Amino acid sequence: MSQPLLKNKSQINTIPNFLTLYRLLVGLCLPLVWVAFHSGKLVLFLIVTAGISDFLDGYLARKLKSCTTTGKILDPIADKVLINIAFIWLLYLKKIPALLVGLVLAKDISLGLGAILLLIKFKSRFHLSPRYLGKISTAVQLVFLVVVISHSFFSFPVGFLLSPLILLVYTFTLLSWIDYSLIFFKVLTISPDTVSSK
Repeated sequence: MSQPLLKNKSQINTIPNFLTLYRLLVGLCLPLVWVAFHSGKLVLFLIVTAGISDFLDGYLARKLKSCTTTGKILDPIADKVLINIAFIWLLYLKKIPALLVGLVLAKDISLGLGAILLLIKFKSRFHLSPRYLGKISTAVQLVFLVVVISHSFFSFPVGFLLSPLILLVYTFTLLSWIDYSLIFFKVLTISPDTVSSK
């Protein structure tokens, strides 16, 4: 079932959109915050609150019936900006494997370019709602970021979670990549009207 949209579909001044913008701002400012304050506590706070905002914006959009076209566009962009910049930052600090970062970046860049090409080709006929595997992948990546930061900067006893979480990030990133790629192929070969939101 499609989510109800506001009459002014493009408006941005809604609570869910402000939460999405907060997540986008956190992603863009994360390296600057680290350089300026060198504070693991502040970075952890920003990542955790940004992760919470990812859940809240969708929930509130449905609850308040304030879904907008702007929000639907900004939400995945904010997710990708936050996650990719955080992964690159942790790679720079040598906290996570380069192969893992490369996989996440390759998936998001390729799917982003694919979505842009489909939008250009089909324009308003192409509507792609978030997929379940994509949501799980994002959630796993955010949990992984919190655990890595907690373990690296505070020595919290969560190191035993790193190996299984790395495996989960690899698994769901690949599964989500394959899932979206199959949808994009289906759109190109059949019709944009065949896209499912699951």
